[in-house]
Amino acid sequence: MFDATAKVTSALNNALIMTGLGRDEVAAVMAGGPIYGERGVLDSMGLVRLIGGVSLGFEDLGVDMFDMLEALDSNPAEVFADKASIVAFTTRVLTEVLSERLS
Repeated sequence: MFDATAKVTSALNNALIMTGLGRDEVAAVMAGGPIYGERGVLDSMGLVRLIGGVSLGFEDLGVDMFDMLEALDSNPAEVFADKASIVAFTTRVLTEVLSERLS
C-alpha cells in the first residue's frame, strides 16, 4: 500500500534543504518548528521555493505544484505554518489528485 505521509515527509525534508535552510533550521522544522508565518524560518520567496521543491517529490506520480496551488483554499500562513499542517495538506492533495486520476 502507498504511504502518502512518508512520501510527503521525505519531499518536505528535501524541499527545505533546497530552500537554502541550514541543517539546524531543517531539523527544527522537521521537529515541528514554524515554517512560514510570523515566527517561521521562510519568507514568501522561500515559501514559493518550498512549494516547488515539495512538488518535485511527486513528479514520479504526475502531481505538480499547480495541483497543490489549485487545492489551496485557505490562508497559506496556516497551511504552511509547520510540518504537521503542510504534511496534512499535501497528503490530502496527493490522495485526492491520485484518486481522481485513477478513477
